[in-house]
Amino acid sequence: MTPNLSIWQAMLVSMALCLVITGCTPRPEPESKEPKQTNSTNDAAQEKTSESPTRTEIQKPPIEPVKPVTKREEGLQIKPDLEQPASEPPEEIQTIDIPKTWKRLSKKEEIWIDVNSKEVIFAGHVCLNAGPLEMFVCPAQTKEHESVISAHATALQVHLALVALGANPGKTTSWDPEYRAAYGPTIEVTLKWKDQESGKTQTSSAKNWIRNAKTKKAMNQQWVFGGSQFWEDPASDHQVYYGDAGELICLSNFSTATIDLNIQSSQSNEGLLFEAFEENIPPLETKVYVILKPGKRIEPKKRKDMPKEESKTEPKKSKT
Repeated sequence: MTPNLSIWQAMLVSMALCLVITGCTPRPEPESKEPKQTNSTNDAAQEKTSESPTRTEIQKPPIEPVKPVTKREEGLQIKPDLEQPASEPPEEIQTIDIPKTWKRLSKKEEIWIDVNSKEVIFAGHVCLNAGPLEMFVCPAQTKEHESVISAHATALQVHLALVALGANPGKTTSWDPEYRAAYGPTIEVTLKWKDQESGKTQTSSAKNWIRNAKTKKAMNQQWVFGGSQFWEDPASDHQVYYGDAGELICLSNFSTATIDLNIQSSQSNEGLLFEAFEENIPPLETKVYVILKPGKRIEPKKRKDMPKEESKTEPKKSKT
C-alpha cells in the first residue's frame, strides 16, 4: 500500500508541476460541467440582454416615421379622386332641361348631337377658375391644372360627332418647316349652366370665360376644327387619338389639338396669351354644357397673306 501511495503522490506532483510550467487549465471533471453550462447560459443571457438595447435602438428609427408616411400615402390616394373626376361621374345628374332634339351618343359619356341646330353638346364641370391657361376644355383626368372645364366625354367622341354633322377637319398647327396656324371649320363655343343662387339657366359665349393676359379683355380669337391626329400602334394595330391626352379645346397651339386657335399662341409659361376670366366663371364643380357649332371653313393662309416676320425664309442656295 505504501509503494502505491508514493507512486500516486509522485504522479500528482508531476502533474501539478506540468500545469504550473505550461499554464494549462485542468480538464474539468464531469461534475464541473453543470456550473460551466450554467455560466455559459448566464453569459448568453447577459449577451442577449446587452444586445437587446442595441436592437431596440435599431428598430426605433423606422418606427417613428411610419405614421407620417402612411398619412401621406393615404392623402395621395384620396387627392386624385377629388381633383380628377372620372369620365363617367359616379352620380349623373342633369342640371338643365335636356331638349328633346338632343340625341345622346353614348351611355358612358355625356355627349349629345342636335341635328336640327347642327350642334354637338357635351357635359363637363368647372375645374379651374383662375390663373394662366393652355387649354379651355380637356377630357377628364388629363390636364385639369391648366383647363377651365373638365369634359365628361372624350376628344375622339367630340371629333366623330362633329364629322357626323358634316364638319370635315382641317389641319392642326404645324412648325415644319415653318409656323402654320391650324385651319378648318370655325367652331363657335357656347356654355350653359345652372346658377347656384338663382337656380336659373345661364348662357354665355366661352370667350367671356377667357381674357387676354395683357389687355385683361375677353378673348376674341376664333377656334377651328383641326382634328388632332391618329397614331396606329404597329404591334397591336390599335389606333390612338392624340386629343384624348388633354388637347380638346386649346388656347395654346398644339399639333395634337382637336380644336385650336387660328393664331400663333405660345405654350411656354412666359408666353401664355390667355388666363381665366375669374369674375365670369361660376364656382368650381359647377356642371357645364359645352355647345359646339361648326361654321365657315378657314383655309390656310397663303404666303403673300402672311405678316412679313412669318414669311421670312432663308435664301435659297444657287444650284451649281
